[in-house]
Amino acid sequence: METSSFAHVIFQNVGKSFLPQAPLECHYTLTPAITPHPKDWVGIFKVGWSTARDYYTFLWSPMPENYVEGSAVDRVVIFQGYYVPRSDGEFYQFCYVTHSGEIRGASTPFQFCQATPTGEELLTVEDEANSDILVVTTKTGLLEREEEREKHTHSQVYTLTRTHTHTHTVFVC
Repeated sequence: METSSFAHVIFQNVGKSFLPQAPLECHYTLTPAITPHPKDWVGIFKVGWSTARDYYTFLWSPMPENYVEGSAVDRVVIFQGYYVPRSDGEFYQFCYVTHSGEIRGASTPFQFCQATPTGEELLTVEDEANSDILVVTTKTGLLEREEEREKHTHSQVYTLTRTHTHTHTVFVC
């Protein structure tokens, strides 16, 4: 039975999307059909690539310690956030490339997307100007609003204190 050379390296637990600019773990298994080499690498490719030179970024695949030829080996590489694509609506995939430029494994496609708040992160609060209106915001948004309100309050207190102090510093002759 003949297998595709793309099945010689199997990528594990590839999500449908990842955060842009965040560290990205890539888990993969080298099957017994491939012998690892120090110059093999894992790349992130935009779907539609045609050669091994079409990579977005890559990392060298670490050599397994105590490797026994003909055995399967699990590996991990971590792409640092500044090396991964931004949220651009494109689909990408991991590919394992041998030292001779052969692509021996390709993951399922994924995207880089900004995080969207989950139900737990969303809050409903009353609008300050109109209690009949409810505002949906994130916890971060609420904290930022409270911080701005606090700064504004401190600014007003400081202005009142300066004005009050100034009126008492007038000398009468």
